[in-house]
Amino acid sequence: MTDGSDCLIYAERRQRPLRLHVRVPGPDHRFAGPRPGLLLLHGGGWEGGDPSELAYYAEHFAGLGYVAAAAEYRLAWIDGTTPFDAADDARAALAAFADGMGGRWPVDRDRIAVLGVSAGGHLAFWAARDAAPDRRPAALVLLGAVLDTAPADGFGLHILGDRWPEASPLLHLTPELPPTLVIHATDDEVVPVAGARRFAEALRAAGVETRCRWLHRAGHGFFVLPHQFADPPRLLGEIGRFLDHALGQP
Repeated sequence: MTDGSDCLIYAERRQRPLRLHVRVPGPDHRFAGPRPGLLLLHGGGWEGGDPSELAYYAEHFAGLGYVAAAAEYRLAWIDGTTPFDAADDARAALAAFADGMGGRWPVDRDRIAVLGVSAGGHLAFWAARDAAPDRRPAALVLLGAVLDTAPADGFGLHILGDRWPEASPLLHLTPELPPTLVIHATDDEVVPVAGARRFAEALRAAGVETRCRWLHRAGHGFFVLPHQFADPPRLLGEIGRFLDHALGQP
């Protein structure tokens, strides 16, 4: 579907260097100028996971004309770090991606989206929320994302402890957030849907354009493609239509 790939270090941490795994559109797209960008953040509860989990997304959207990059970030099981460290990495990954790593990629800084799954959705929120104005993404896609870390029916207390209020997207919304698509399973057994619903309602109340889709009998792993979701084209099509709306056609 594409013929270009790249892997570049975007940050040097004490634990290890962190890379962006990039897919670029093939020659049939013939760059007339910068392309829309899609930054991808994998899940794994801030403890494990790998960018390769989102290779299907990167390949699909590169085939549609996007520069798509899946980011590594530090993990508790590998690096002994916290979700706050991972959020710092996500912010750095977005800044590097928006800069095109010194012009190596033809990314249109005004047409960048961030997509995160599960804990990666939590990191996508923080990257978008804290981005500098000239690097702020134009769209946010959150799939099965950790959007509420409250002890009652949120997710993350096992690793966040008493610091959970600092980490909760629900408690740190701003009107400057970009148009956001929330897709979550109503039977999610890992990240309760109640937190995603509260987040979406609060986001709308803050005046942020918010689209939601609540999936039935999909479970937490619906975003793992092409293995666990019954209809990947439908999911990818919905994300693509939202990105077309928020970013404009590639």
